[in-house]
Amino acid sequence: LTPAPADVTPPPSIVLVSLDTLRARSMSVYGHTPRTTPWFERFAGETTRFTDLSTSFANTFGAHASMLTGAYPFRHGIELHLTLSPDIPTLAERLRRAGYDTAAFTEDALLNASAGFQRGFAHYWENTTIQPGAGDAPGTFARALAWLANHHDRPFFLFVHTYAVHAPYDPRPPYDAMFLDSPSAASRSLLAYEQEVRQLDDDVAGLVAGLDALAGANRFVLVVLADHGEEFGEHGGVFHTQLYQEVLHIPLFVRWPGHLPGARTITEQVSLVDVTPTLLDLAGVDARTDDGHSLRPLLDGSSRSLGRIEVYAEAPPS
Repeated sequence: LTPAPADVTPPPSIVLVSLDTLRARSMSVYGHTPRTTPWFERFAGETTRFTDLSTSFANTFGAHASMLTGAYPFRHGIELHLTLSPDIPTLAERLRRAGYDTAAFTEDALLNASAGFQRGFAHYWENTTIQPGAGDAPGTFARALAWLANHHDRPFFLFVHTYAVHAPYDPRPPYDAMFLDSPSAASRSLLAYEQEVRQLDDDVAGLVAGLDALAGANRFVLVVLADHGEEFGEHGGVFHTQLYQEVLHIPLFVRWPGHLPGARTITEQVSLVDVTPTLLDLAGVDARTDDGHSLRPLLDGSSRSLGRIEVYAEAPPS
């Protein structure tokens, strides 16, 4: 990017944090007991929190493809093959064309570079050393912050993805001793999952503190969300294969201090396909996508509704 005139506000940098398999139902910031997300409760006081975000696909690949393109699964082709359609531009490609420095840090599995997720990223790092699905949020977050330490002096798009609460559920001490007297303890797997949610709450707190220290909170748009939720027998299923609320309903927080109001809750029904057009709109880039709507009118308070009638989701053909 050429230096902007002194009277022109430079475009914001963007950080998109995807917490794989984190369902809103198990987060205390969404009303759950026990208190699994005390940091997110404080974070909500600085952000806009959406209470009705639905995933578009009940697995990691399809959901992230929608998140990073603004297209529903029937359009980006996940039903047919495991490569992102080259005909649909990604968020990273569009921001890079606009002059952004782009980097991604992911824990491999279905977001592997060969599937097309590296498109548009000047730097794409995959942690291929951990057990599939196990997650290493501290390690992945540390690598993302190390990259940012050398790239925060110009507009950047940083995508960070962790499997920290994906199966297998294996919380580290002292989290593995929490919530033993909670209703969740009746299910060993649900208890371990919610212990990992509590663990992730602290890990994300450290990530955001590092981001703010390096880049300055008012200089970047921060979006924290999940790709889909998780089932623990509520409707006879486990993991994430069915389209009930335990899988559909996921968290979404948006923060840009000094530019977007904080401590707000939005109940409008929104979709994962809205992420890409929203971030493009906030960056001042053409926000048109195949299926998504920019949430900027809701975020800045210029509108109370998108006028949308429905959102869609699909399940893998299992």
